[in-house]
Amino acid sequence: MKLVGIVGSNSTKSYNRMLMKYIAVHFDNIAELEILDTNDVPLFNQSNNQTNSDAIQFLNKKILAADGVIIATPEHNHTVPANLKSLIEWLSFDIHPFEKKPVMIIGASYFGQGTSRAQLHLRQILEAPGVNALTLPGNEFLLANVRGSFDEHGDLKDERTSDFLKSTLEKFVKFVSVIKALDDVEDVSADEKVTESPAEEDEIDAMASVSLDDEEETTPATKEVEDDGTASVSIDDEEVEEKPVEKPVETNSTEKSTEDDATASASLDF
Repeated sequence: MKLVGIVGSNSTKSYNRMLMKYIAVHFDNIAELEILDTNDVPLFNQSNNQTNSDAIQFLNKKILAADGVIIATPEHNHTVPANLKSLIEWLSFDIHPFEKKPVMIIGASYFGQGTSRAQLHLRQILEAPGVNALTLPGNEFLLANVRGSFDEHGDLKDERTSDFLKSTLEKFVKFVSVIKALDDVEDVSADEKVTESPAEEDEIDAMASVSLDDEEETTPATKEVEDDGTASVSIDDEEVEEKPVEKPVETNSTEKSTEDDATASASLDF
């Protein structure tokens, strides 16, 4: 599995970068991790759109190609650093690489509470419209008192801290796998709908054709007067009876009076 790790600090000596390097070196059997920095990211300015700049497009393409993202954030004044916030704003302005992308948050801080407030704020930012990332729920790795947490080789001193970081990473890898499986199911369902669509249209056309044929076969009773003076009555194409047409008979005025002024024309027995 290929992951990218974004270091939220642009400090020359960053403990969050050290933490990210520790993951890349010690847990490479769990996932491949490429570390990305935000040093070259400009401050977000909507009036000066730099979406197509090399720095923004480089990070955009790396995130799109990755299966998941790990963000390591410091805590500055109870929130994330300005450079990390600017990066997310650039990546949710005209382009949206975080859309449905699994994200795991970690953080290292000088003080006892770790980066709890910054991580909470970062979760809210990642869920915002335009970002729409899928943040790993229920797992927080907060490395407090970080000045004394690493040895001279850049390794975590406390084994329990390392074990907890490993378990969190393993859960994230499972989370990424579940998201990927769901995306694959959606893609298959979409393909099936596209494949079945022409067949469904043919079936609808066939049904319409049958309906029209039925309408043509079912006609009301018709009366046809033929040249030979006979009238035939047909109901549902079945000839019921055929009788001669009685033509009017000329009579004198006396005979007409007996008809009580009724006019005789042609009578048909049905």
